[in-house]
Amino acid sequence: ITTIGEYAFATCEDLQYVYLPEGMVVIGKKAFRGCDELSYVRVPDNCKVVGEKAFDGCPRLYLSISEEHKDMLSGYDTPPMFIDHR
Repeated sequence: ITTIGEYAFATCEDLQYVYLPEGMVVIGKKAFRGCDELSYVRVPDNCKVVGEKAFDGCPRLYLSISEEHKDMLSGYDTPPMFIDHR
């Protein structure tokens, strides 16, 4: 898997953890929007695109993302609870 499409997991209420493989290149627009129970995602360093509001509306989310990707996390209505810029 190299791409997660737009809205792929949007509003999946029971989704708690997501493991994204190192080969992940694209996380689509609003891919995980509204996943209320999502608590941990690590965005791989080689990911090229984190779509608009990919993790919006995930209030419990601990998001681990590289410093170079932080600019891709703008315009959120409800941002992730914690963002770790590793």
